Amino acid sequence: MLSQRPPVAYDELGTVTVQDESVKPLAESFNAVRQLAAQAGANAAVLLTQETFRQHNGVTGRRTNMRRLVALLIRRKDIFTPAVANPQNLPMPATPSPGPRIERGGGPPPHPMGAPPGATGT
Repeated sequence: MLSQRPPVAYDELGTVTVQDESVKPLAESFNAVRQLAAQAGANAAVLLTQETFRQHNGVTGRRTNMRRLVALLIRRKDIFTPAVANPQNLPMPATPSPGPRIERGGGPPPHPMGAPPGATGT
C-alpha cells in the first residue's frame, strides 16, 4: 500500500473500493485491498481516499459507522510480477518435448548437427 503515486513508470490497472464497518481493524481493510490487487496482477496499490461515514440500515433501523478505501492498482513496468495462478512462485512443470522416435521397420533418426550415424563426440 502506497500513500502516493510512485516516481517510476507503471501501468494503471484500475481502482478498487473496499467498504467495511469502521469497528474492524484498519489492517483488515488494507489486507482486502492487497488481495484484490494481487488477483488483478498489480504489485502495488495507491490509497486514493479513505473516509468514514454513517450508513443507515433500512432493515434493522440502525446506523453503522463505515469505512471506505479507494485504491488505484498499479503494476511497475521495471519489475516482473508473478501470475496469481502461481502465488508461491513455484517453478512450472516442464512439458516433455517430443523426442526422436524410431518407427517400426525404419532406420534410426538422423543424428543432430548433421554428423554421420555412428559418429561419436570427442
